[in-house]
Amino acid sequence: MKDLCVRLEQCGHFSKVKSYLQSGNVVVQISAESSIRNHSSETAENKADSGDHVDKIDSEKLIQVMNDVLRTHFRCEPVVIVRQIQELEEVLEKIPFEYKEPNKVQVHFLDDVANFGEGRESLEKYDKGPEVVKVFDKEVYVHYVEGIGNSKFNRVPLEKMLKVNATARNLNTIRSVLKIAQSMAID
Repeated sequence: MKDLCVRLEQCGHFSKVKSYLQSGNVVVQISAESSIRNHSSETAENKADSGDHVDKIDSEKLIQVMNDVLRTHFRCEPVVIVRQIQELEEVLEKIPFEYKEPNKVQVHFLDDVANFGEGRESLEKYDKGPEVVKVFDKEVYVHYVEGIGNSKFNRVPLEKMLKVNATARNLNTIRSVLKIAQSMAID
């Protein structure tokens, strides 16, 4: 992961790059001059009175840059899924069930909006227990009440059913990655 961070820093789009463990989680701060930022003279609603300049992140461009680095320097093409700070905060705010052990709750981050037809209905049948499964637009929350090791749900072809790519993280990991991102935003 250290080599990946170095390569991402060298690509010219990021002012800071940090990774969390060896888990594939990378937090980046996009440099002000990067083309990943959509520089706009328009203002956001909450900044309309101040006339502040608004930068939006082009998620597709961010994914393209990361894929280029991974392909060029590591000869691999994993699925890259991105979330911004406020999106991670929202994920933690909308956990749809009670839990005692955060390591038994996973959020499957989807690269696109879930197919809400047959796939969602098939997934939600697992909500009858012992797992609790809730499907949202771009996340699937799973509470492995009895632990993930003995779960039948962990063998469910979630990506195939929802027609998306996904990656899962438990709540402890999400909180740690968010903490890194928030500390980078303050610096």
